[in-house]
Amino acid sequence: MVLKLAVNKVWKRFAKRSATQFVRALQEPQLTQDLLLTNLVEQNVGTRFGREHGFSDIKDYDDFQDKVPIRRYEDFLPWIDRIRAGSLAELTKDAVTRLQPSSGSVGPVKWIPMNKSLLRSFQEAVSAWIFDLYQQQPLVMDGSAYWSLSPQMKIPETQSAIPLGFEDDSAYGGRWLQPLIRTLWPVPKEVQFADDLEAFQELTLLYLLQAQDLRLISIWHPSFMKLLLDMMMARWDSLVRGLYDGKRFICGDRQLEIRNRKVARRLLKLDPANTQSVWPKLLHISCWADGHAHTAAADLQRIFPEAVLAPKSLLATEGCVSVPFNGAWPLAIRSTFLEFEDPEGVILRAHQLSQAGTYKVIMTTPGGLYRYRLDDQITVTGWAGATPSVRFTGKSDFVSDLVGEKLNEAFVACTLKNLKLGGSLLVPVRDPAHYRLLLHSNDIDETGQLAARLDGLLRENPYYAQARDLGQLKAIEVETINYDPQKKQLMQAATDGRVMGSVKLLALAKAVDR
Repeated sequence: MVLKLAVNKVWKRFAKRSATQFVRALQEPQLTQDLLLTNLVEQNVGTRFGREHGFSDIKDYDDFQDKVPIRRYEDFLPWIDRIRAGSLAELTKDAVTRLQPSSGSVGPVKWIPMNKSLLRSFQEAVSAWIFDLYQQQPLVMDGSAYWSLSPQMKIPETQSAIPLGFEDDSAYGGRWLQPLIRTLWPVPKEVQFADDLEAFQELTLLYLLQAQDLRLISIWHPSFMKLLLDMMMARWDSLVRGLYDGKRFICGDRQLEIRNRKVARRLLKLDPANTQSVWPKLLHISCWADGHAHTAAADLQRIFPEAVLAPKSLLATEGCVSVPFNGAWPLAIRSTFLEFEDPEGVILRAHQLSQAGTYKVIMTTPGGLYRYRLDDQITVTGWAGATPSVRFTGKSDFVSDLVGEKLNEAFVACTLKNLKLGGSLLVPVRDPAHYRLLLHSNDIDETGQLAARLDGLLRENPYYAQARDLGQLKAIEVETINYDPQKKQLMQAATDGRVMGSVKLLALAKAVDR
């Protein structure tokens, strides 16, 4: 523990500069963003994208807005395809070091260009968060930290002159800090190369069970951790016996051998139902808790009542949107140039947002995505200095439109949260056109009343209300099920080769025929 405390102190000292600069920037969001945009444009004047969009003539934001249209991922494919073929200076002067997969919520894998500048922008945001966390809870530094790994994503067979795959999470601490940060991890990174999902989960648990000094858990969706805990409960005796007798696993080209009789003897005395006793020093859990993750996060908090569960900020593979800092989630104004679209289609900048306003995110990143529509929706919940503090409310790009009702994911997630049904799933059914609520509960007696309440809230969308009044949509159907739909989505993501730890689970499913 002395070594881990020393490592964490070094990390905190390294992160202090980023945190100090972030605090100053929060007081002047417009100036900070202006300077960032100017730097991004000037650095990339000589790129193919810069020449094609007249970067040399851009003097301010108005010029940038006039010359660069808002785009989606698909619109960047000509430049990204040339990067994959080995072409240099397509989007950025800073060379692309890898193409990083983004699984998104739905649809195929997107390949996001990663360069040193984009990695530094993540490091700035993570450093500000780490410094603030260690400042608020200094005892977190006195132990190990589990930063979630996911099973290695199956990379599609494709030709690429640029390496494909993920940066090691420890890279977000800074290159010279990477080997130090890894000493804090109880689960070695080789675990992600386990033969299958079950072996990955068992290995992760066997390492975590030995981490009696575990202070911090940093994961993405809380269901990721709940899956591990469910396996721990179901296979407690087998796991403890495996620790006592020893087990071997093949992970890629390495063999991992686990044996710890001292820990096994301690675990034999515990009741696994009292999860907090397994990791008695756990102080902090960082995970998604917004949108449709709200209910799963609340469940995780009940499992670890003595730990602080802090909602993560909005951080996408493409870039940073916000940073957890001092009890708020201010925009990452030093890392990403941000624009926002309001419900009327008006494009606003960070300093122009309003309290309680809901917006779609548009980002310009050091990785070369200029005016990129992220399709994440945020709501302003307050201010950090003069900078908006925001929370993620859902995906705005996933819309169900059976008969013209136009229900989007963000609206459905918020509606189910208001009904305290955050762990459920709304399924569009084509024939006859209606919606089916999949509910993981046996405690609902009056499903008809629940359907009526849900219908009433969905009618706040005028297109849905019109479709119901015209009879285009039949009444909502409620079906109780004996499985957790969020966990099922997570397991399916792993089966499909997507990255479990970064999947944003949906409140709104794809349409089914019946």
